Amino acid sequence: MDNLKIAKDKMINDNRNLVVVKDGKVIFESSKKGIVPMYDLYNEEITGDIYISDKFIGGGAAKFILNFKGRTVELYTNIISKGALKLLESKGIKVQYEKIVEKILNRTGDDFCPVEKISMENEDFNIFYNKIEAFLLQTKQI
Repeated sequence: MDNLKIAKDKMINDNRNLVVVKDGKVIFESSKKGIVPMYDLYNEEITGDIYISDKFIGGGAAKFILNFKGRTVELYTNIISKGALKLLESKGIKVQYEKIVEKILNRTGDDFCPVEKISMENEDFNIFYNKIEAFLLQTKQI
């Protein structure tokens, strides 16, 4: 059974923003927007080998992926930033994507996505996580 295909098909067919498959079964899915699904997934503390399908992957999402308790084996995404692709592949994660972009933009398309800014400013994952959590609370996304 192709775990990544299951995740990708579920994301596309059920219009999800994030789907995670483990051992041939969907174990996590979300229709929430932005970084919230990755934040929620991180807090689930899932272990073992996982396969992820997500609509957008930038530096912030890549940081979450690299810090999950589980090991991300393979990832599918519609859009990925060059920096996120390079980082994930350097850590041995197989990545399939539809489109690669220089950077992930905000919803108005005139600047970096706020999560990307936080990611670029904070190398340490714990600091990044705390700033993301504060951002999500401030914007009432969690």
